[in-house]
Amino acid sequence: MSMNTLSQELIDAIVDILADDRHSLRALCSVSRALRSQARVHFLRSVHLWSERSVVAFHESCLSSPEIPNLVQNLSVTLGMLHGGSDVRIPNTATASLKEPLQSHPVPNIQTLRLKLGSAYDCIHDIPTALLSYPLTSLTITARFVHSSYLLNLLRHYPALRHLDVSGTSVPYLIQEEEDRIPPVVLSIEDLSISSYILPFCLDKQLFAVHALRNIKLASFQLTSLHECQRLLENPDGALQRLHIQQPLRMDRRSILKLEMLHVPCLTLESCWGDKLAVTTVKWFIDCLEFGQGPVKTSRINILLTPSGNLDGSFLERSADEHIWTSLDSIMTAPRFAATTLCIWVGYVSLWYPRKPDADLLEITQRFISNALPGLRSAKRLQIHCKVLKDSFDEVMHLIEK
Repeated sequence: MSMNTLSQELIDAIVDILADDRHSLRALCSVSRALRSQARVHFLRSVHLWSERSVVAFHESCLSSPEIPNLVQNLSVTLGMLHGGSDVRIPNTATASLKEPLQSHPVPNIQTLRLKLGSAYDCIHDIPTALLSYPLTSLTITARFVHSSYLLNLLRHYPALRHLDVSGTSVPYLIQEEEDRIPPVVLSIEDLSISSYILPFCLDKQLFAVHALRNIKLASFQLTSLHECQRLLENPDGALQRLHIQQPLRMDRRSILKLEMLHVPCLTLESCWGDKLAVTTVKWFIDCLEFGQGPVKTSRINILLTPSGNLDGSFLERSADEHIWTSLDSIMTAPRFAATTLCIWVGYVSLWYPRKPDADLLEITQRFISNALPGLRSAKRLQIHCKVLKDSFDEVMHLIEK
């Protein structure tokens, strides 16, 4: 059967399945005329302006196909050189080079903006004006602002925001005199990702209405400072539906306080870096479950684990940590958790192993966890998912928090 004879229903189904796979969509654009048109629409919904070269390519594409700007819904922009990690190789994208294509080819249907600001690009005047005029509903910022007023001035341009990710943002200097001159910004954020580097500033300035929050992700926190997030969870109207806690990257010597969170319907603990720290994090989470106050309104708990070595000898199977599983099974089979399902997700990151983890390892892992939680297994309130991951659980987060 020729690709050009496929029914429209089948073409739509193929493209919809691959909608989030940009490499496959790019390939479909060159397969056949029938698939090209539909795949192109999906492919052009997301545009990444990460370098001078990508800006030029976008400009030239818009000149040859004037309908392209109307298709763009998600835009990622990098301004300036980003230091550290993989971003160190990203070429500089100057404001001047972005100004012309963004003004000549406005993208009126943009909904999501991911903005990475390198050094010397943290002031509102360094950002192309066109980027400040979109009716965004979702904004992700990666930046280190020299002054907190820069962040306030940026957010002021997006009053319709519903999703805000500032987990990669920090505000190192708080100048009180300067802050007093700036009117407050109160956003009706529903989906928030935040880190310890910006939490005090956000709470102090009341950047968002806490009662409107539905989903919260806590990233880059130390266990000893997670209790500072309790104010975010104070949601008397019951709007808050999901809380996602990422394991901290390090520990300090301060005492670890518990977090009251059993009023949140869905809890996710992502404990994925280093066996010793993972054990401490899971223990803390279990203590929060055991000693949490008030009625349990949590219907689903996800615990995400990434062994840093082979299953044998990792924190999953060490006899010294056997009590973790025993405690978890005992607490979760108590009457107060009778309506709560526990989902254990184990992800083996293939890059960490000399050879790719196989189906046998996944089966061994699943059997071990099932045997370690006999009470929950008997109550049919245990789900176990074992995956091989390329990099992180972000690849399957849509399955975890569906």
